[in-house]
Amino acid sequence: MELLTEPRSQVPYDHICRLLHVSEHTLKAIEKAESLSIADRKQRLLDKALRIASKAADRVEDQIEGANITQATVAFGVATEKIMLLLGEAGGGVPVNITFCKSTLSCCISGMPS
Repeated sequence: MELLTEPRSQVPYDHICRLLHVSEHTLKAIEKAESLSIADRKQRLLDKALRIASKAADRVEDQIEGANITQATVAFGVATEKIMLLLGEAGGGVPVNITFCKSTLSCCISGMPS
């Protein structure tokens, strides 16, 4: 089955058929059967992930009142980013550019405790 996951340009059907002593028709039937089960497994995994995410979101929502400022800030940031992703907006945070000149860096380092 591992050979079926390889790109056809690298491992052609006829090579796999000779190696496994099966016809091309059999090989394509196996590939079709496996691809359906892979799609089913992916769908089940997606469904499970959505259920877990929903439960986790409910729990965060229930406990947000008792969160300290750090926890609330993190929850706000994550929730905001997920909302943007779900709405199809480009997120990825806010770009930060920090420029240091030699004198500023020297000043910062010299003021640090040893």
